Amino acid sequence: MRTHEKVADEYSLSKETVARYLRISKLIEPLREVLDKGKMPFIPAVAISFLREDEQVFLARCLENHPYTVDMKKTDLMKEYSKKDKLNENNIMLILAGKVLPKTNKQPSIKFSKSTYEKYFTPEQTAKEVQFIVEAALEMYCGGGKEVDI
Repeated sequence: MRTHEKVADEYSLSKETVARYLRISKLIEPLREVLDKGKMPFIPAVAISFLREDEQVFLARCLENHPYTVDMKKTDLMKEYSKKDKLNENNIMLILAGKVLPKTNKQPSIKFSKSTYEKYFTPEQTAKEVQFIVEAALEMYCGGGKEVDI
């Protein structure tokens, strides 16, 4: 057994929980204090412990000077920026303020009310045909541009 497994067994904790508590030691002191005061959740604190020390210093400074909170979405974004070597104080501020959102590859879903659908389309038309008609109508309406004043 490894040490953290022995400790886990002795104190009736999971080995993952013990590993997380050990990982917290990688946080800089100001961030440990934020955690101890209950101003940062435990799991995001564990994730933050993987950031470089200079990045943690930036984060601590931002949390000290602003009433921001840290959650897993924000932590994941910070880790993503860190991997790209783009996590600086400005980007941390933007992430904490909610001005940077995770990129999603999900396409937006467009729905029509039943009455609108029945007004313009027949039950025999396939989804592909409906899509073609909507695209053609939008092309005519917008003239190929993406923004329309309504």
